[in-house]
Amino acid sequence: MPTTDNTPVEYTIFLMVTSSLLLFIIPSLIVLRMYSAQIYDAVIIHMTATWYHDVLLKISHIILKQRNDATTKAEKDQIKPYRLLDIGIGTASALIQKKEAVVAMGIQVVGVDYNGEYVKAAQISLKKNNLDNQVQVHCCSIYEAKVVDKIVKEEGKFDAAYFSGSFSLMPNPVEALHVAASYVKKGGFIYISQTFQKRNVPCLSCIKPLMKHITTIDFGQLYFEKQLEEDLKQSKYEIIENKKIPDSVDNAFQAARSVVLKVA
Repeated sequence: MPTTDNTPVEYTIFLMVTSSLLLFIIPSLIVLRMYSAQIYDAVIIHMTATWYHDVLLKISHIILKQRNDATTKAEKDQIKPYRLLDIGIGTASALIQKKEAVVAMGIQVVGVDYNGEYVKAAQISLKKNNLDNQVQVHCCSIYEAKVVDKIVKEEGKFDAAYFSGSFSLMPNPVEALHVAASYVKKGGFIYISQTFQKRNVPCLSCIKPLMKHITTIDFGQLYFEKQLEEDLKQSKYEIIENKKIPDSVDNAFQAARSVVLKVA
């Protein structure tokens, strides 16, 4: 039924509802962007802290073996700090939670993340926690990491690379492994901590990528355990470990797994 100005009632209602939604949605999105780093920590850190604990424990065993194998003072003096390239370091909050281990091991970390807000938050937090002398964070994609190229040229390759929950975000996981391996010295390792799907959930493949627009967190695409096995096989790196992470996600639909690859 038309209104007095010949505008359909349905259209008028549509405009009113749309305007009201926009008045609510736009400010909400602005607020979400303003606090994206805090949202990231609130949602992710309880899980990633467990993952960092797992990886740092593996690294501590390597460092301890190096120290035990050095029998003379000269050999001990030649041991260089363990260097880790953290791909997708986010706000670095999970790493900061493990400050005691990072300091005790004396490891040097170079982290990269494409999210500028996360990187800013990481730099502030690292300085506040007196870890900025051991952990550098740079805003860039691992595919175009000129700053990492420069570091490798000046200081040599890393002992290991770590995909800290970022592996499923990679457009081409196999290529991402090759890029990471190019920054790691021969005999070094690539660590992956990630939740992988055991089975599909209706509509989740569509919903998961959209979560970035609601939570500001990029959860990437659905990535299945079977895909992981196929990609690892295709990459041709030696698989040292591919198992569930203790005390982390493990249910009927997905599980957090630790993958360790050796770079030949």
